[in-house]
Amino acid sequence: MKRLLSLVLLVIVLCTGFVASPVYAQDPCRDAQGNEICPHYNSFDDRVNYLDPIATMTAYCRDDGALDVWIINGYNGQYLYTAAAQTVSSGLGQAIATGQPVLVGDTATLQVWALPTNQLKLQDGRTGYTFTFNPSLCKIVPTAYTAPKVVTTPAASDTTSNETVPIATTVPVQPAVIPYDGTVRTTTRLIFRTLPDLTEGLVIETLALNTPLTVIARSADNQWLYITHKGKKGWVFAEFTNIPNSVKMKLPIGIPVTKK
Repeated sequence: MKRLLSLVLLVIVLCTGFVASPVYAQDPCRDAQGNEICPHYNSFDDRVNYLDPIATMTAYCRDDGALDVWIINGYNGQYLYTAAAQTVSSGLGQAIATGQPVLVGDTATLQVWALPTNQLKLQDGRTGYTFTFNPSLCKIVPTAYTAPKVVTTPAASDTTSNETVPIATTVPVQPAVIPYDGTVRTTTRLIFRTLPDLTEGLVIETLALNTPLTVIARSADNQWLYITHKGKKGWVFAEFTNIPNSVKMKLPIGIPVTKK
């Protein structure tokens, strides 16, 4: 009997010794050997919005000023991408200098924006969730922004008279924003909602970058625009359009009532 028990124990030991370790090759936070290579997610750790119970995305500060962006599903987190330190700091500098928000990270519509107010904003394009925080939390300092140069290249000359008049063509190297030419356009992918509210407003569709909008009115807090698009009416966040403030303030407040 003792020999039988010893034999059974030996078989169990041998079998367990040959069980393969789990491999998490599909998990972006583990290498092919299953070793964790990303910061550990925990609902109460040092992520930037750990006190926000409705967060659908988050970010961790790296020592070098980069941001690790994660998606949150219930109580679980999954690493998506890293916004490089130089991209974040230079984006802040550009946003402050130009007065326009700058996209510094984007994967699967989970975005990080640098704002003109020297703040960073997480924006989930799937749910409309946003969270704004001070970059000093991650020891991020905006870098000086140099406006893009305008290169002037000579073109054909006007030879209709005895005097040769060179005709110049100006070529912008890198436009920072979409200029307002009388048409309001989106400056990033933008959620089109039924109501001017991130929680109550249902998503009609996500508008592409540079989509022209027909603007009808504005919200009382001036943060939303009431528009029509492809026969549908709803609201978009004004901050992510190229509408000048002077034009926005002339719009009526609320949904205009059509007289019968």
